[in-house]
Amino acid sequence: MGTTKRWADSLTAMAVPKDGPERLIQLVNQRLADLGITQEELTARGGPDRSTLGKLRSRPEQKTLTVAKLLSYDDTLGWERGSAAVALLGGTPQEAIATNAAPRISPNDKAGRLARQAHRRADKLMEHLAAAVAEGEHLRRQLAALCDTT
Repeated sequence: MGTTKRWADSLTAMAVPKDGPERLIQLVNQRLADLGITQEELTARGGPDRSTLGKLRSRPEQKTLTVAKLLSYDDTLGWERGSAAVALLGGTPQEAIATNAAPRISPNDKAGRLARQAHRRADKLMEHLAAAVAEGEHLRRQLAALCDTT
Protein backbone atom coordinates (compact mmCIF):
# COMPACT_ATOMS: atom_id res chain seq x y z
CA MET A 1 0.00 0.00 0.00
CA GLY A 2 2.96 2.34 0.63
CA THR A 3 4.07 2.08 -3.00
CA THR A 4 0.59 3.06 -4.19
CA LYS A 5 0.55 6.07 -1.86
CA ARG A 6 4.02 7.19 -3.02
CA TRP A 7 2.93 6.82 -6.67
CA ALA A 8 -0.25 8.83 -5.97
CA ASP A 9 1.81 11.47 -4.14
CA SER A 10 4.18 11.79 -7.09
CA LEU A 11 1.19 12.25 -9.41
CA THR A 12 -0.08 15.04 -7.18
CA ALA A 13 3.33 16.74 -7.35
CA MET A 14 3.25 16.63 -11.17
CA ALA A 15 0.68 18.56 -13.14
CA VAL A 16 -1.01 15.45 -14.52
CA PRO A 17 -4.21 16.08 -16.49
CA LYS A 18 -7.41 14.98 -14.75
CA ASP A 19 -8.31 12.34 -17.34
CA GLY A 20 -8.23 11.42 -21.01
CA PRO A 21 -5.46 10.72 -23.51
CA GLU A 22 -3.13 13.44 -22.20
CA ARG A 23 -3.23 11.85 -18.73
CA LEU A 24 -2.39 8.41 -20.11
CA ILE A 25 0.39 9.85 -22.28
CA GLN A 26 1.98 11.63 -19.32
CA LEU A 27 1.67 8.58 -17.05
CA VAL A 28 3.16 6.27 -19.70
CA ASN A 29 6.07 8.69 -20.21
CA GLN A 30 6.56 8.92 -16.44
CA ARG A 31 6.59 5.14 -16.13
CA LEU A 32 9.07 4.80 -19.00
CA ALA A 33 11.34 7.26 -17.18
CA ASP A 34 10.89 5.34 -13.91
CA LEU A 35 11.87 2.11 -15.62
CA GLY A 36 14.74 3.79 -17.43
CA ILE A 37 13.60 2.62 -20.85
CA THR A 38 12.69 4.40 -24.07
CA GLN A 39 9.52 4.08 -26.10
CA GLU A 40 11.53 2.02 -28.60
CA GLU A 41 12.57 -0.40 -25.84
CA LEU A 42 8.93 -0.66 -24.73
CA THR A 43 7.97 -1.56 -28.30
CA ALA A 44 10.80 -4.12 -28.47
CA ARG A 45 9.43 -5.72 -25.28
CA GLY A 46 6.05 -6.17 -26.96
CA GLY A 47 4.39 -2.90 -26.04
CA PRO A 48 2.62 -0.49 -28.37
CA ASP A 49 4.74 1.66 -30.66
CA ARG A 50 5.33 5.40 -30.35
CA SER A 51 2.49 6.34 -32.69
CA THR A 52 -0.24 4.64 -30.66
CA LEU A 53 -0.77 7.44 -28.13
CA GLY A 54 -0.18 10.10 -30.77
CA LYS A 55 -3.03 8.67 -32.82
CA LEU A 56 -5.28 8.71 -29.75
CA ARG A 57 -4.39 12.35 -29.15
CA SER A 58 -5.09 13.33 -32.76
CA ARG A 59 -8.46 11.57 -32.98
CA PRO A 60 -10.83 13.32 -30.57
CA GLU A 61 -13.76 11.23 -31.80
CA GLN A 62 -11.96 8.10 -30.60
CA LYS A 63 -12.43 7.97 -26.84
CA THR A 64 -10.07 5.10 -26.02
CA LEU A 65 -7.64 2.53 -27.32
CA THR A 66 -8.59 -1.07 -27.91
CA VAL A 67 -8.60 -3.37 -24.91
CA ALA A 68 -5.64 -5.24 -26.40
CA LYS A 69 -3.56 -2.03 -26.66
CA LEU A 70 -4.47 -0.96 -23.11
CA LEU A 71 -3.53 -4.39 -21.76
CA SER A 72 -0.30 -4.26 -23.74
CA TYR A 73 0.63 -1.06 -21.91
CA ASP A 74 -0.25 -2.68 -18.57
CA ASP A 75 1.79 -5.80 -19.26
CA THR A 76 4.90 -4.10 -20.63
CA LEU A 77 4.94 -1.27 -18.09
CA GLY A 78 4.52 -3.59 -15.11
CA TRP A 79 1.08 -2.25 -14.18
CA GLU A 80 -1.83 -4.29 -12.88
CA ARG A 81 -4.11 -5.22 -15.77
CA GLY A 82 -6.72 -2.51 -16.27
CA SER A 83 -4.46 0.29 -15.02
CA ALA A 84 -4.08 2.00 -18.42
CA ALA A 85 -7.87 2.11 -18.80
CA VAL A 86 -8.23 3.42 -15.25
CA ALA A 87 -5.65 6.14 -16.04
CA LEU A 88 -7.72 7.29 -19.03
CA LEU A 89 -10.67 7.72 -16.68
CA GLY A 90 -8.67 9.71 -14.13
CA GLY A 91 -7.43 6.93 -11.85
CA THR A 92 -3.94 5.95 -10.80
CA PRO A 93 -2.12 2.98 -12.38
CA GLN A 94 -1.22 0.28 -9.90
CA GLU A 95 2.13 -1.47 -10.02
CA ALA A 96 1.70 -5.19 -10.66
CA ILE A 97 2.48 -7.51 -7.79
CA ALA A 98 4.41 -10.59 -8.85
CA THR A 99 2.48 -13.75 -7.99
CA ASN A 100 5.55 -15.98 -8.05
CA ALA A 101 8.77 -15.76 -6.04
CA ALA A 102 10.75 -14.11 -8.86
CA PRO A 103 10.67 -10.29 -8.72
CA ARG A 104 9.50 -8.43 -11.83
CA ILE A 105 12.21 -5.80 -11.40
CA SER A 106 15.70 -6.59 -10.17
CA PRO A 107 16.92 -4.81 -7.03
CA ASN A 108 19.47 -2.86 -9.10
CA ASP A 109 16.80 -1.74 -11.57
CA LYS A 110 14.49 -0.77 -8.71
CA ALA A 111 17.28 1.22 -7.01
CA GLY A 112 18.04 2.98 -10.28
CA ARG A 113 14.37 3.74 -10.80
CA LEU A 114 14.04 5.15 -7.29
CA ALA A 115 17.15 7.28 -7.78
CA ARG A 116 15.70 8.70 -11.02
CA GLN A 117 12.42 9.45 -9.24
CA ALA A 118 14.31 11.23 -6.46
CA HIS A 119 16.25 13.30 -9.01
CA ARG A 120 13.07 14.26 -10.86
CA ARG A 121 11.39 15.28 -7.62
CA ALA A 122 14.44 17.29 -6.58
CA ASP A 123 14.44 19.01 -9.98
CA LYS A 124 10.74 19.78 -9.61
CA LEU A 125 11.33 21.19 -6.11
CA MET A 126 14.14 23.37 -7.45
CA GLU A 127 11.79 24.69 -10.15
CA HIS A 128 9.18 25.53 -7.52
CA LEU A 129 11.80 27.16 -5.31
CA ALA A 130 13.09 29.28 -8.21
CA ALA A 131 9.53 30.34 -9.03
CA ALA A 132 8.88 31.25 -5.39
CA VAL A 133 12.10 33.30 -5.22
CA ALA A 134 11.16 35.11 -8.43
CA GLU A 135 7.67 35.80 -7.10
CA GLY A 136 9.14 37.10 -3.83
CA GLU A 137 11.46 39.41 -5.75
CA HIS A 138 8.55 40.65 -7.86
CA LEU A 139 6.50 41.39 -4.73
CA ARG A 140 9.48 43.14 -3.11
CA ARG A 141 9.82 45.41 -6.16
CA GLN A 142 6.09 46.17 -6.10
CA LEU A 143 6.25 47.06 -2.41
CA ALA A 144 9.32 49.24 -2.98
CA ALA A 145 7.56 51.04 -5.82
CA LEU A 146 4.48 51.52 -3.63
CA CYS A 147 6.58 52.95 -0.79
CA ASP A 148 8.35 55.35 -3.21
CA THR A 149 5.05 56.80 -4.40
CA THR A 150 3.71 57.60 -0.93
